[in-house]
Amino acid sequence: ACGTPSAGVSNGVIAAEQKLGKTWMVLDLIVSVASDGVWLESFPVERPGPVVAFLGEGGDRKMLRRLRAIAKAKSVELESLPIHLCMRVPHLTNSEHLDEMHQKVNEIPPSLVVIDPLYLAARGAKGSDLYAMGEHLEEVQLIAQGAGAALVIVHHWNQTGQGDGAGRMS
Repeated sequence: ACGTPSAGVSNGVIAAEQKLGKTWMVLDLIVSVASDGVWLESFPVERPGPVVAFLGEGGDRKMLRRLRAIAKAKSVELESLPIHLCMRVPHLTNSEHLDEMHQKVNEIPPSLVVIDPLYLAARGAKGSDLYAMGEHLEEVQLIAQGAGAALVIVHHWNQTGQGDGAGRMS
């Protein structure tokens, strides 16, 4: 049950209210990791390499347009980068989706796995139930960890307006 830890690999969450740039932030991260660049013009990438990203909002054209704009701003050619996109997120309780994700991650293997957004991936889970969310997230964490990849999940703050900072995450 303990498994082998992935040295130097971290998991993270990018969370904020709607329309505050979460997807732009994660797209910048994707290009930065794939190009051995600097994330948000401030944070040098410590472990560059291929990226597998599951993007569920915005549509193919919009995401590619944004990725090209970010790559151009970083003076790199998007098509030359080891970025592997899936324009839908896996449902974290669907064994077929998880098998496909596992297969893709093993095929690459990436330095970074991205899921954007969590609310589509964790459908049916109650965000305020920590144990239920743990069940939803454990398998995807193990898939990324097994490949030695960092996992970043994009999440919306709750819409109640209650709480501060991380307390706003449901």
